[in-house]
Amino acid sequence: MNTAAGGDPVVVGPASAAPHVSPRDIADGICVHQIGGGLGNQLFEYAAGFAQSRRLGCPLYIDVSAFCSYAQRSFEIDTLGLPGTLVNLDYPRQAADGSVGLRHRFAAAMPPLARLRIARSPVFRPASREVDPSIDAITPGTTLSGYFQSPRYFADHADELFGILDSAFARARRDGPALPSDFLAVHIRRGDYLQARNRGIHGLAGPGYFRAALQRVAGLPSTQVLFTDSPELLAPDFDFLIDAEIYDPELAMGPVTTLAAMAAGHGMVMSNSSFSWWAAWVMSRRDPSCPVVAPRPWHDAGHAATDLLFPQWLTLDKRL
Repeated sequence: MNTAAGGDPVVVGPASAAPHVSPRDIADGICVHQIGGGLGNQLFEYAAGFAQSRRLGCPLYIDVSAFCSYAQRSFEIDTLGLPGTLVNLDYPRQAADGSVGLRHRFAAAMPPLARLRIARSPVFRPASREVDPSIDAITPGTTLSGYFQSPRYFADHADELFGILDSAFARARRDGPALPSDFLAVHIRRGDYLQARNRGIHGLAGPGYFRAALQRVAGLPSTQVLFTDSPELLAPDFDFLIDAEIYDPELAMGPVTTLAAMAAGHGMVMSNSSFSWWAAWVMSRRDPSCPVVAPRPWHDAGHAATDLLFPQWLTLDKRL
C-alpha cells in the first residue's frame, strides 16, 4: 500500500484496478461516491470527504465505480497522491460458496447508490445546491454523494488540503512545458459549455469580460499565458490576446498538469468553471496578493454560488 508521510494511504489508480468491496468493508470510514464530472468536480467531491474523514479521524475511501461506465470523463485525481483509498463499491457480494441469490442478482444490476439503500448503508446528499450544514452530523460508514461545490465544506481543513495540493501540483508541473517566472493565467472555458443544455446552466464568459479584466484591473502580470480547451474557436473574438502564449495548444498534457500550471501563475482571469476555481484557490492560498478576476453570475440557471467568489477576488459581469 502506498502511504503519505503522515501514514495515510494514498489514492493510486487506475480506477479500473480498485478492489471491489461491500458497504460493510468500509464501515470504519467515510466514502466519497465519485459521481462523475471533470477534475474540478472531482476535487470538490474529494475535498468534502477529506474534511469529514479528518473531522472524524477515520479512513477515507473513494468509490470510483461510476467511472467504469462513464465514457465522457476519466478519473483524474489518482495521479495527485492524495490521502485516501480507491474502492469499487460493489453490493452485494457473492456468498462464501460462490452462489448469488435472486435478491443479490437484482441488486447487482442497480447503480451503486441503489445498492447502498438495499444494504441500509447511510448516504448523505446535500438538501440543495446551498451548503448543507447537517453534513457535520454524519458518522463513519456514511457515503457522500453530490458535487459539494463550496469551500465551506472543507473550511476547517483548508490549510492541510492546500499543502497537499500545492505539493502535488509542483510535482505535476515537472511533466509540463516551461512556464514564465511571472505570468497571468487566462482561462477560457468552452468545450462542453457550448452544448445547449450546459450553456443554459452555466453560460459563457464572453470576450467582453476578458477584455474588461485585462483593461481595468491594476497589478496584473504583463506576460499572459492562455489556457483553453478550444484554441481553435478563439479567433477573431479574442484578438486582444494575440500576444498571449497558449499553454499546451495540442491538449497533450492532460487536465492535472494543466491545472497545476494554471495555479503557478501570479494572477488569474478565471472562467466560471470548477477547473478554473481550483487553480485560483491554490494560487490565492499560496500568495494572497495575487490578483484574481472572477466572472459573475457563476451560473445562468439561478444559482448564484456566492460561496465560490471570495471577497478579495474582483468580480466582473461575464456577459459584457
